[in-house]
Parts: sequence; C-alpha cells; structure tokens
Amino acid sequence: MPKVGIVEGDEIRPLGHETMIDFIGHGGSPEPGEDVVRLEDARLHAPVPGPQKVICIGLNYEDHAEETGAPIPEKPIVFAKYPNSIIGHGEPIVIPPITSQVDYEAELAVVIGKAARNVPESEAMDHVYGYTNANDVSARDIQLGEGGQWTRGKAIDTFCPLGP
Repeated sequence: MPKVGIVEGDEIRPLGHETMIDFIGHGGSPEPGEDVVRLEDARLHAPVPGPQKVICIGLNYEDHAEETGAPIPEKPIVFAKYPNSIIGHGEPIVIPPITSQVDYEAELAVVIGKAARNVPESEAMDHVYGYTNANDVSARDIQLGEGGQWTRGKAIDTFCPLGP
C-alpha cells in the first residue's frame, strides 16, 4: 500500500498518511511512528495520483512561444490532462501507435491544497499547497496536425509523469 513520505538522503520517512490528499486534508502534519524505508527499496508514486483535474497552460513563457514560431498568446491557452495521464517517477511512458511525433517538456506543477473556484488573483497563493516536477509529454502530430487538438495530443495515457 502506498504511503506518503519525505525523502531524507537515502531513506524515506513515512508521514503517516496513505495519500497526499489525506495528508493535506489533515493540515500537512506528519504522524510519527512508522519505520523509515530505504529509498532503493521504494517505488515512488505520483505525489497526487488520480487528481480530479489537471489544468495546463500552453505557451506559458515567451522563449517557448518564440522557439515554436507561435505568436505570444494574448490569453492563456488552456488544456487538460486526464487522471489516467498521471504516472509516477520512473514509470514507463507508453507511446501509442496513433502518434509518431512525441515530444516532452519539463514543467513546474502547482498542487492546489484547498478547494478553489473563481479565486481573485490576490488570494490565489493561499490555495497553493506546494510544487512538484511534471513532464508534459505531447503527441505533436495530433496536437498540432489536427487543427489544434491540444488536449487530445497531451492527455494520452501515461503522458504526465509527476514527481517525485
């Protein structure tokens, strides 16, 4: 059974919760008592497996827009990745036969720690719990070659490794 833990050197110290959502829901407080696990013996899962939503922003920095030859968007380009896109550190990315042009980008994933809807910009950071690494894997031939199908080209199973 997966457990939430913190990596300390070559060990993982369990924090007493089975999921990150549970850990955040309990105020992010560790519950001591479990034995440490050697990092080499552990499988690192996605920090937030099966989230309700993964909302992404395309062309989110000027240099990337310029390198693709795309104009800098006036409004954010929003697309989704689905929960079945999420995999953990070291899990294989499965490239399906429907694509022949796969690309990837390192991204910063923002973990929202409490419910939020129509939050004013001035209060947005109050809802952020933390950050993790993300790999935005894309089937570029689908994303760009079929009339701008960003979600279809980016939400393929295993196309969003998260963490550690």
